[in-house]
Amino acid sequence: MRTNSDIKRKPNNELKIDKLAAQTKRTEFEEETIRYRTTDYHWIVNDNGNLLGLNRDNKVCFTWQPHGSQFTIHTEAPEKAVKFNIQKPSALQKDDVLKNIGFTDEWIKIVK
Repeated sequence: MRTNSDIKRKPNNELKIDKLAAQTKRTEFEEETIRYRTTDYHWIVNDNGNLLGLNRDNKVCFTWQPHGSQFTIHTEAPEKAVKFNIQKPSALQKDDVLKNIGFTDEWIKIVK
């Protein structure tokens, strides 16, 4: 999801997407939602103040970041997952967009 802070306007009316918002390598897969028993994990607080849930093999399975109110379930992507790259599109020109949507001055009415 892009926010207004992700988009920077350049002087020639091109839109530039911030590098963080333009992540291009993705792996998508579905996983059935299950309930986790908290007693199956041991819990520690790391140096950043995050709560980590580790399994019996001491592998991190959960991270809770209280300062960011974020809870992450760490899951490895299965081999059969679809892996894809998204190519960065070219910049949009303001005049081209207005022309393509059929903009005319009649769309604007000045109200005094």
